[in-house]
Amino acid sequence: MLLLKCFQEDAHLKRIRDPLDQEPAKTPEKISPKNLQEDWFLDFLGQGRELFRIYLVNFWLKLLTLGFYHPWAKAHLFRYLYASTRLYDTDFQFHGNGRELFTGWVKALLALILLEGFHQILAELIRQRGIDSEPGVGGGHEWYFWLDTANLVFYLLLFFLFFMIALVGVRRYRLSRTSWRGICFRFDGTLVEISKLMIRGWAITLISLGLLYPLHRHRFQEYWVSRTCFGSSRFYYEGTASELFPIWIRGFLLSLISFGLYSFWLRAGLQRYFWSRTRLEQAQLTCNLHGWPLFRESMIYMFFLIFSCGFARPWADERYNCFYLSQFGFIEAPDLEAVIQAASVESGSTGEGVSSLLNLEF
Repeated sequence: MLLLKCFQEDAHLKRIRDPLDQEPAKTPEKISPKNLQEDWFLDFLGQGRELFRIYLVNFWLKLLTLGFYHPWAKAHLFRYLYASTRLYDTDFQFHGNGRELFTGWVKALLALILLEGFHQILAELIRQRGIDSEPGVGGGHEWYFWLDTANLVFYLLLFFLFFMIALVGVRRYRLSRTSWRGICFRFDGTLVEISKLMIRGWAITLISLGLLYPLHRHRFQEYWVSRTCFGSSRFYYEGTASELFPIWIRGFLLSLISFGLYSFWLRAGLQRYFWSRTRLEQAQLTCNLHGWPLFRESMIYMFFLIFSCGFARPWADERYNCFYLSQFGFIEAPDLEAVIQAASVESGSTGEGVSSLLNLEF
């Protein structure tokens, strides 16, 4: 009864309505330059005790259902986290639900089972033919080696395809289910385009021993941002590989020298650069994240988890989210009067299911 009561109390905390049923997007009041910096930065309003209750209910329901409640638990947590994140005067909303996530999870599970089963059957057939064949006939067992190698390469290519489905699918699904002021986000990228981009990027990174990684990261960021929209308004990325190169080289070398310690400064530097080169139509975004605060808060987060054996995670999440999200915002107020709801793009939850099965978080 206590578990049911906790679940019911938490369920009515944030009632999420479909964006089409919500009120039209509000026009913001006139913003004065004096309050602009404070008003147009993200703010996390979640509380540790509420997160603890959500984690507790989700844990027991997943345990009692042998894990089948996981999609509903994920949607439950997302709804709270989104509704606890505010920009200017309005909270974000997540409109996904457990049924959608469960459907995507089942599709991904069936596809992975078929992939693994096909690979194992083909590998066994190749091994049996290799055992039955006579050495020295038709090249001996040489053909067996090449067939086995081809089977492995085919398996890895299909696994890469699943990774790409997760990468693009998660982006498309989550943005299509996210709204602010009744206006939904969307991602127009395609699986084919992003796969080509990733293959070329990984190839030049490997060939150059990592030296040309900034070129790949620049192209990826440009595509990732420019295909993201908020209603009828589009995001734009104006960075260059030449500007990104010194940030990456300096950070990479110092991270090696410091045994990874400088990676916090590298991550903060990359975030500042990416956000300072991103705009929503004419409204410029910005980031105030720096290495030392990021390192300090990350260490505090780990301290909370380790010395509480994980029980303090809700309060650790609250502190870290408050710190991290407050570093991102707009330099100038966006023109919300020009933003209207755009036609929705159909986006399934298969990619979300793949990411859950492979334990990938984007």
